[in-house]
Amino acid sequence: MDVKKSIQDAGYIAVGAGVIGFQQAQVRRRELTSRVSTTAERARSCVETGVGSARDQMTGRAESARARITDQAGQTRDQITDQAELVRDQISASVASTTGAARDGAAGLSHRAAGLGEDARELVNPLVVEIKLRVDPLVSQLRAAPGHLSRVITTGSGRVLTIASSEPAA
Repeated sequence: MDVKKSIQDAGYIAVGAGVIGFQQAQVRRRELTSRVSTTAERARSCVETGVGSARDQMTGRAESARARITDQAGQTRDQITDQAELVRDQISASVASTTGAARDGAAGLSHRAAGLGEDARELVNPLVVEIKLRVDPLVSQLRAAPGHLSRVITTGSGRVLTIASSEPAA
């Protein structure tokens, strides 16, 4: 037995085993990188889909709420105006049936009744303005939420990718 030959063969075997081990480590690193990348892309896709859906829902709900409030305020204003006109018409009819001094007094009432419509509008319009002042900031906040969520997603995705790229190879 040749000792030199045995040592040389053992060296070749050790180098070969090291090369094979290194190649296996490279293959595993590539597989891990691919899996992390695929998982990150799936997560980003899911989050983007969720954000888009949430944005659409929020926008739809905000517009729906605003439309309902506007409609209700308009209906209330119309009802008050109609009632004021009915009162004015009733007062006018009663004034027409009186004579002399009663007619003069009724004319004053009729004039006041005509002002009721304006008074009602003056009472309702501030309410409509106040409702709008309260709803508009809510609508603005709801419209800004998707942009904020998008920034959070972008930041989160960047962090995931940073963590994944700084992960030591197995």
